[in-house]
Amino acid sequence: MLELLRDRNFRLLWLGQLCSQFGDRLTQLVLVGLVATRAAGSPLSLAKVLVFTSLPALVINPLAGVYVDRWDRKRTMILCDLIRMAVILTLPWAVEPSSQIPFYLAVFLIFGVGSFFVPARLAFIPDLVPADQLAKANALFTSSGMIGSTAILLIGALLVEWIGPARSCWVNAASYATSAALILQIRGHSLGRGPEASPRRIFLGVWEGIREL
Repeated sequence: MLELLRDRNFRLLWLGQLCSQFGDRLTQLVLVGLVATRAAGSPLSLAKVLVFTSLPALVINPLAGVYVDRWDRKRTMILCDLIRMAVILTLPWAVEPSSQIPFYLAVFLIFGVGSFFVPARLAFIPDLVPADQLAKANALFTSSGMIGSTAILLIGALLVEWIGPARSCWVNAASYATSAALILQIRGHSLGRGPEASPRRIFLGVWEGIREL
């Protein structure tokens, strides 16, 4: 695994994943903090936030994998990070008005975009490592992701408690911006480009994903 990290492109993707993952976990903590500030002790408000963080996995995942396989994966990951960065910064203002529709739409958009980032990253790994190293590369991403999630939840919780959920949005946005900057530095003209496909094949791929779900 250490040998894999000596490869510049792989190392940049791995570091980008850690930054993006930090943003994902911190987003969850920020949302809980914002809801607690807005409606302290309201189980219904917290339940609605959790629904809108989970709904994209049900609605968008059958579409995301099919399209990511045919898009430029590097560009997809960068765009996902930049969109999440921008939307995160609107959360402190979106949670304030009497109508909560903008806030929940922002939550859905953040996690909906994340549904494209993860398959793009998974599809990008085989472009960076030889076939005989793919198992080690996937193991490194999985193990570091699990360890990182535990550490991030602890650090993120302390951060939100220390500076508050609104200011934590700036740190959150910075983590996504850092991820995008790292992935942008990956070099290679043929990296991350999926095959072209007809609309019919795309539709069949989406339908297959819905059936599996």
